[in-house]
Amino acid sequence: MYNFLSKNGQLFAFILGLVVTAIFLFSVFGGLDSFNALAEDQRGTTNIFDFGLYAAMGLTALCAAFALLFGLIQTLSNPGGAIKGIIGIAVLAGLFFAGQAMAGADTPKVMETLREFKVTDGQSGFINGAIGGGLILLGIAAAVFVVSELLNFFK
Repeated sequence: MYNFLSKNGQLFAFILGLVVTAIFLFSVFGGLDSFNALAEDQRGTTNIFDFGLYAAMGLTALCAAFALLFGLIQTLSNPGGAIKGIIGIAVLAGLFFAGQAMAGADTPKVMETLREFKVTDGQSGFINGAIGGGLILLGIAAAVFVVSELLNFFK
């Protein structure tokens, strides 16, 4: 199965995407007149777009499941080669928790916004961790880019 998907996987995914898109477009264009006939406040009650939403959610879940499955298969078949990936995931988790730990006293304006949108302390810490970790990764990526360009310049 792995060899088949590595050889034909992109073609299969493209054809599946075309089929799902065609079905969605036929269902939308088939019911567009009745959708346009609805009053604007009633348009939210229609199910004309449901297939596209469910198909997108289903395909996303399917892709996530296959990515996890193939990742697990590769990890179990080559545990020595998986060490680098495991270390990378551990570093990313560490960066996230470092960003979460650095989340500190928010300004009064931020606190007011958190109360307005009913964001809990746990959610706020998660958001701060994701933003802090992302900024740390951005800084690392910029530094690696500059260093690699300098090394390439002197080669």
